[in-house]
Amino acid sequence: MSNRYLLKSAFRTIVLGLALGMSMSACSATRIYKEEVLLHDGKTLVVEHQLELSPPTFEDRGQKELGETLSFMLPGT
Repeated sequence: MSNRYLLKSAFRTIVLGLALGMSMSACSATRIYKEEVLLHDGKTLVVEHQLELSPPTFEDRGQKELGETLSFMLPGT
């Protein structure tokens, strides 16, 4: 085998490994959203929505919701 073939093969393997590693690390188990809510008296309330997800699997073709949490701080407290 030539050195050129080995170099191409090694490069493809490295690129494939990096692509798989980056795609797997992009799947987060916790998603957090923040939202501003305008109250009737003109005050603003910031609500944090935290969603816990199961790790993705190939059989399910997605993630299952494990639980969720809503938290907020009342204005003026």
